[in-house]
Amino acid sequence: MKKLVGAAIVVLGLIFYNFFKLPNRADLPGKFEEKAFVRNENNLGTVLLYYAFTVGDTLNADYQALGKTLPFNKTNGITTAFFFHGEAPDNLSLEPPHFDTTRYEVLKTLTIDKVGNRVLTDGLSL
Repeated sequence: MKKLVGAAIVVLGLIFYNFFKLPNRADLPGKFEEKAFVRNENNLGTVLLYYAFTVGDTLNADYQALGKTLPFNKTNGITTAFFFHGEAPDNLSLEPPHFDTTRYEVLKTLTIDKVGNRVLTDGLSL
């Protein structure tokens, strides 16, 4: 009985350890900072999520790893993240191009489809 309780404590300890050691955006190479987010209000159809991030270290940035921290909707949803170096918009709109393209220049765009496929492109991709 003591062995079973000891094993349960070890397993619970490992679960808590792994939970608190999950990577978060602050741990990722690239010094990402979320600047803006917008989501449509549709919960039954296509859910659209748009993010704007600044990238502090473009040489070492791991865009795909950041993409793995973003949610995606399995019922026909699309998540799009725009990455900027320097200034980024502090708000986004649901209508393309989603921000003032004369003021802000996109480094990369990451799109995540409903099954979690991630596509990273250079520049602005709509």
